[in-house]
Amino acid sequence: MNAPSRIDVAGQPPCCPCCNRPMPLKVQRGRLMVMSEPWRTFWDGREIPLFGRMESRYLSLLLRFGEVGLGAFEMLLGEDTSARAVPVHMSRLRKALIGKPVKIENIHGWGYRLKMEDNP
Repeated sequence: MNAPSRIDVAGQPPCCPCCNRPMPLKVQRGRLMVMSEPWRTFWDGREIPLFGRMESRYLSLLLRFGEVGLGAFEMLLGEDTSARAVPVHMSRLRKALIGKPVKIENIHGWGYRLKMEDNP
């Protein structure tokens, strides 16, 4: 798999807010995997309970691209979002990943970065 690249978004794509293509059914990096239809997240084959499907969608973008701009996350939420919506979802996602060698870092003024400490 190629190294993740930094992406940003402009416009209203119909599917993935990052690349205008349908979201893949499965995205995996190392031992972390996200599946859609229905949205579910797994670590080493065991499901990680998340607060909602939005966290799985956010994690899917981070797994695919490594670094994702705020605009992409905001597009997933739609027009009726508060300024705190993305940070709240990221906080929930970070809590769900506690104890796993995965970090979600804030890139000040731009977006978020996913760091995996173990890459088998």
